[in-house]
Amino acid sequence: SDLPKGGEGALWEALEDGVIRESRDVKSARMGGVQQGELCVQTGPQRADAGGRVRMPISTRGPRKVEGWVTVDARRCRNADGELGALCFRLRDDAPPAEAETAAGGAAAAAAAGRPAKPRSELEDLL
Repeated sequence: SDLPKGGEGALWEALEDGVIRESRDVKSARMGGVQQGELCVQTGPQRADAGGRVRMPISTRGPRKVEGWVTVDARRCRNADGELGALCFRLRDDAPPAEAETAAGGAAAAAAAGRPAKPRSELEDLL
């Protein structure tokens, strides 16, 4: 697999909006969400399920800190329509340490990547 393993403390960028769940089980309780461009910190090792979906525990940053599990890579999974899933996060080994301290989270990451931040993300980060 070409998916980097990362490791505890590694910084990952969400490539699409996603759901943070309570446990490895994709049917477990929803704890929150991540937005495209948001940076998250890996808190433990990745785990692949029988279907090939790779999940990992993460923590969001900033004041609305959420901890739980996300799907990192679903490229080996087929949905109900038989289509393969997507790569949902990328490892940000290029992130400077100062960026890791930015409390604005998703809005700052989106701005740094040259994408307009969703208007609600800054508001959510303040809540």
